[in-house]
Amino acid sequence: MRSPEARRPGTCLARCGRWLGFDRNPLRRRTDRIEAAIQLVTVILLLVAVPIAAIAVGRQADRLALRQAHALQAADYEVTAVLLKQAQATGVPDPYTSIQLTYVLARWQPPGQAPRSGQVLAPAGAHAGAR
Repeated sequence: MRSPEARRPGTCLARCGRWLGFDRNPLRRRTDRIEAAIQLVTVILLLVAVPIAAIAVGRQADRLALRQAHALQAADYEVTAVLLKQAQATGVPDPYTSIQLTYVLARWQPPGQAPRSGQVLAPAGAHAGAR
C-alpha cells in the first residue's frame, strides 16, 4: 500500500505554496496575498539574517576577548621575589622537570607600588634571602 504522499509527487511543495498564498485560488483576497508575501519575506529573513547576526556577534565577542587578553598581558610584569624563610628540603615534583618545588613565604615590590609578601613557588631547599 502506498502512502498518500507517494501518490502525488510535489504534494509537499504544493502545500507549502498554498500556505504561502502562491496558488491561483480565485477566493484569495488581496490582503491574503500581501500577508503571504510578508510571511515569505519573514521566512527568508530568518533563514538569512539569523546566521549572519550570529556570525557578527561571535566575531565581536572574539574581538572583545582578544582586546581584554592583550590588555591583561600588557599589565603583567615580572618582578624579583626575595625568600623570607628557607624552603622545605622536599617538595612536589614538577612533572616537566626533575626539580622539586615548594611554597615559601617571599617579599617583592612591583614598580611604583608598596612591597607585597605572600607564598611563591621556589625550588626545594632554597635558602632565605635567595631570589
